[in-house]
Amino acid sequence: MNELVVVDEKKDLAELSVDNLAFLKDQRRLFLDFVKSQMIEGIDYGRHGGAKKDTLLKPGAEKLLRLFGLGSRIKKKEQTIEKDPPFAMVSYIMEVYSLRTDKVLAECEGSQNSMEPQHRRRHPLEVLNTLQKMAQKRALVGAVITATGSSELFTQDLEDDDIHKDGPRPLKNGAYDVSQEVPKSRKNLLIELGGKHNWTVEQFRMATTHFFHKSLVSDLTDPEFKMLCDAVSKYSYEEVINRRGTENATEKGGLQ
Repeated sequence: MNELVVVDEKKDLAELSVDNLAFLKDQRRLFLDFVKSQMIEGIDYGRHGGAKKDTLLKPGAEKLLRLFGLGSRIKKKEQTIEKDPPFAMVSYIMEVYSLRTDKVLAECEGSQNSMEPQHRRRHPLEVLNTLQKMAQKRALVGAVITATGSSELFTQDLEDDDIHKDGPRPLKNGAYDVSQEVPKSRKNLLIELGGKHNWTVEQFRMATTHFFHKSLVSDLTDPEFKMLCDAVSKYSYEEVINRRGTENATEKGGLQ
């Protein structure tokens, strides 16, 4: 009887054979059949705007966990609440593990903060519970996509299209600042600069919130964006958040 299984991570790639290749092809076929027949658009996944991939939603992530015999659990939680100015941010690291062996197959960090557009008009403490739920959801979805190898089909619900906007940003007075336009899209530039230290899209967002109290990279002024680029190109996410190794950047006008 055909069934989907989690491939043994301990097997060496050198063991790949014609039989193993046939097995993997059969597994992929079963998985695609399940997505097509059992997952419902608008409930388990959805597509936003001109996105090239569907976004995996929480119900869909939970279905994939059951399909592969996986479980999820919170590994770490961090919460920041500030009074002046009012601000809150919650982040979770979620693990996905095998129910059979208890081995961790993937983990992902997800965050949500009170400066994101849907929360800006309310006091941070009023939306704290929502921030917690959304951060958990982001971490869960990211970990499930990695653990099930489904990134060819789904993307994480990170509002990727909002992380950058090409062209000049409008100022408060309605004018446009074109004096320091960034020649590349901000997202692509950050991915290129952060490749050496394995930065992720979610980490760009979290660093932006941590240092500038802004929800999206696209909300940064050009000088702020250049500070972020400088840090991303030189240090890992952990080093930047822990403010390690950033003294030189700070002295030169970098992240504070």
